[in-house]
Amino acid sequence: MLQVYNTLNKTKEEFRPLDGNNVRMYVCGPTVYDYPHIGNARSFAVFDTIRRYLEYSGYRVYYATNFTDVDDKMIDRANEEGISIQELASKFIAEYMRIAEQLNLKPATINPRATEHIDDIIEMVDLIVKNGKGYEVEGEIVGVMGIQHVEDVTLIRHAYVLTANQKQGIGKKLLLELRRQTDRPILIGTWADAAWAIRFYERHNFKRVPNTEKGRLLEKYWSIPRRQVETSVVLAERTWFNLSTESQ
Repeated sequence: MLQVYNTLNKTKEEFRPLDGNNVRMYVCGPTVYDYPHIGNARSFAVFDTIRRYLEYSGYRVYYATNFTDVDDKMIDRANEEGISIQELASKFIAEYMRIAEQLNLKPATINPRATEHIDDIIEMVDLIVKNGKGYEVEGEIVGVMGIQHVEDVTLIRHAYVLTANQKQGIGKKLLLELRRQTDRPILIGTWADAAWAIRFYERHNFKRVPNTEKGRLLEKYWSIPRRQVETSVVLAERTWFNLSTESQ
């Protein structure tokens, strides 16, 4: 019996497909602005192994891996090489396919490209804005913030502001909108090396949780492996520390 770990309720559960004996897997693929590296290869091999095990167990697997074939990095790289974004994408998609064959990966059922689903992306972004998780300027999405309510807190899972729109107060406005949406304490987990992100949150009434408390919070709310605790930090609103003191 295959079991999977549910990070939401922190328990192992029996794997049960939503559609009988059919399994649909979506695996995030590469942004094709450069050659695949060892980290890409690891991800490819891990999910290929999971797919093979599912098929060995008798499931029919529909396996989708996308290609992100347009973004700022691709535009910069294409300009450097003096070719079009489409030519750049085709070049590195071919490299991905070559390396996938060398690694003996099974071909995906489908390899959708981001440029083939722009209308779908626009529709999804509109939904993000309507739900108060994005910030729009003159009809253009310039910032998004992903949150998750876990037990008694709200986690900021990710936040991003387009480079051209940074230093315009958009991050602050996203935080203000988030505070209007939740009355729970807000926690942020990020890499210790992300100094710019840490400085941003510290300017907006957050401060680092002591190392003596950090590990417990990371394991409780993020369920991250112990090996990642040392390279991560947790920041909390200053009111969190008052609540923590009161509960002791």
